[in-house]
Amino acid sequence: MAKKARVWTGTEFVELASAQTDLTAYSTTAQVSSIYSPISTTGLVLITSQTIGTSVTSVTVNNAFSATYDNYLVTIAGGAATGNINLNMVLGSTTTGYYFNASGGVWATSAANTVVGNNGSNFAYVGTGRTTGLNMSATINSPFLAVNTTISNPFIANDASYSFNGILANTTSYTAFTLAGGTLTGGTIKVYGYK
Repeated sequence: MAKKARVWTGTEFVELASAQTDLTAYSTTAQVSSIYSPISTTGLVLITSQTIGTSVTSVTVNNAFSATYDNYLVTIAGGAATGNINLNMVLGSTTTGYYFNASGGVWATSAANTVVGNNGSNFAYVGTGRTTGLNMSATINSPFLAVNTTISNPFIANDASYSFNGILANTTSYTAFTLAGGTLTGGTIKVYGYK
């Protein structure tokens, strides 16, 4: 004996009459969505990917920050610089109020080194550029919110490494940033958002 088809009404399963043409009384998309929720949006979500041009001295990434996410991860991979450079970052067009500390060492001399920025014009040491490649992995907290923006990242090159932490001492909301520090060719900047 064949089993009769049943549908979910939102509270119970009922037999579906073969002549039934109006299913509006039965389970809706909203009910199904509440049972089978979408993939979580609490992890990293790619916002933008931008290729760096040829022989450029700065790269601006627009629409990087918004009200959708509070925190961001900015990475660079590939490409090259014409020499050993330290990448710096400016949020929006702000060129004052950057405070930071970069502590680390130079491998060839085994010398410890600390660099401090006191009301500087940018976040220095956010990434590296060498003839062998570009490297950056920076966590930026609250750039779109009307609070201080903070940043932290490792600075790792073929000749030195630093731990970098900084704060931009204003409450401006930012949507874009610019990276500079030397002549760059190629590579990809990626911006990820997370709550």
